[in-house]
Amino acid sequence: RVLFRSNHSVHFNLSWAFQYQRQFFAGEWYPRWLEYSNFGFGNATFVFYPPLSFVATLPFAAFQSSVSGSIIGSMILALFVFAIGFYQYAQCFFRRSESLVLTFVALINPYLCIDLYQRGAIAEVWAIVCIPWILWFTHQRMTDDRSGGWTGQRIGGVINLAISYSLLMLSHLPTLLLFTLVWWMLPWFTPRDRRKRSEEH
Repeated sequence: RVLFRSNHSVHFNLSWAFQYQRQFFAGEWYPRWLEYSNFGFGNATFVFYPPLSFVATLPFAAFQSSVSGSIIGSMILALFVFAIGFYQYAQCFFRRSESLVLTFVALINPYLCIDLYQRGAIAEVWAIVCIPWILWFTHQRMTDDRSGGWTGQRIGGVINLAISYSLLMLSHLPTLLLFTLVWWMLPWFTPRDRRKRSEEH
């Protein structure tokens, strides 16, 4: 109860998560309408957001968690995945100790906290989760030694980048648009010679 509080989108999140979970476990793997609305007559409501934010609640719902509990679980999972991705990307430029501090700061940044606790923008939260992973895999591809050809490691890195970007596409469309406008310029503004590989002693 402490973790789950009323916010701007709480009614929409509960309604969509409840109906998405019921329809998914009934065999409809990609629900796109509110089957249980209007006393069971349904409501073919236009779905603006892709399904990742509600798919993330399914593992928790599978363990008989309440709808609110499954949303809380998905948000805790989102923060955990975000922290790992941010820490890995930070290590491209900073020491481990510095990366840990930056990761903590990123977890308590005001915009993310407002999304979680005031706006209840769970789709946008999952989009934010994907960004450090995309940046990390992009940086790896930018710093590859091009003379080595297409090794298995490089192919795996391209696949990882494609998966992380695909998850962004399945999370929040406005963030996808805004991030992509900046992302394609990243190679021109990221210095390659500033990578710090020094280990913490």
